[in-house]
Amino acid sequence: SYEIDQQLQAEQENGYTWDDPMVILNPYQISPLTAVVLFDTEEEYGVRFTVKGKTAAADISGEIDAASSHRVPIIGLYPGEDNTVVLELQDDSGRVKDSQEITITTEALPESLTDVIEPVETSGESAYDLTMVYGQSTHLPFAYDCMGDIRWYMNKETGNYGLYMLSNCRMIWQDTAGYVPNLEKPQSTNLYELDYLGRAYNMYYLSGGSHHEVIEKEPGGNLLVLTSSMQSHCEDKVEEIDRQTGAVVNELKLQDIIKCKYENLVDWAHINTVSYQPETDTILLSVRNLESVIKVNWTTKEIQWILCDPRFWEGTDYEKYVLKADGDFIYQFQQHT
Repeated sequence: SYEIDQQLQAEQENGYTWDDPMVILNPYQISPLTAVVLFDTEEEYGVRFTVKGKTAAADISGEIDAASSHRVPIIGLYPGEDNTVVLELQDDSGRVKDSQEITITTEALPESLTDVIEPVETSGESAYDLTMVYGQSTHLPFAYDCMGDIRWYMNKETGNYGLYMLSNCRMIWQDTAGYVPNLEKPQSTNLYELDYLGRAYNMYYLSGGSHHEVIEKEPGGNLLVLTSSMQSHCEDKVEEIDRQTGAVVNELKLQDIIKCKYENLVDWAHINTVSYQPETDTILLSVRNLESVIKVNWTTKEIQWILCDPRFWEGTDYEKYVLKADGDFIYQFQQHT
């Protein structure tokens, strides 16, 4: 990514103009339905792009801040088509000072993504510009629009769990370059922070592998990742990763706070989600194989409460943490999301 950035900067210095811009398709080589458009303007302008859809509702737009040297990201091209893209120059009040249409031609989808979406019924509208599909058997992540047309994909495979969305319009990408074995299934050790063009910004290494969930502790903050202790157990650990350095700054192995007869099983816990509540400095864990949702103070590691059928923890040291139902309540079992 760094080398491609240098090449793009060198290309930018060739002095492309608004009337004669330079279009580079798939600049980072792993996101074929994206492009960047390079040009300079005499004055500073913001730029808005719109990839024209098959219907007005299928238009995909974005904006970049004002500058005189522009590198405009284009996301949402159709595969195997001559795409019409509208570029607009905007002044500091958002008024359009000039506009033009350019054509960007793309290659067809790879065979593995051909006909994976079959629209059955559509209103022609959607709450989302694009709907993302990734993880498990979908090794090439993709996104489709309100008409069911694929408008974005990566041609580089992800690991089993795919992607995790971030608040800065980027994603954590689970890579296939390195795996750590365990008795359940191999898990990726390498995570990358990518944007939709496919540019990598950071790499994070997890010695115990990653599974199920990576979230931001708070928007823009450190990462909370689910991993494995690899001490005769898997999928039983949470780590907090410093966003800048990649260092582990806090961690919780579930067997350090819960001692029970199930610990002799390799996958005794199977944590599958984590969330963070900043107002109480607590994490909420979904622990599938204990049939429990457990709230824990992230600093002191003290259990706050357990949501579970009371019969599961009856007669144990953890019975006192189990929430008491107010009226009829249907408990969760083997929850996996």
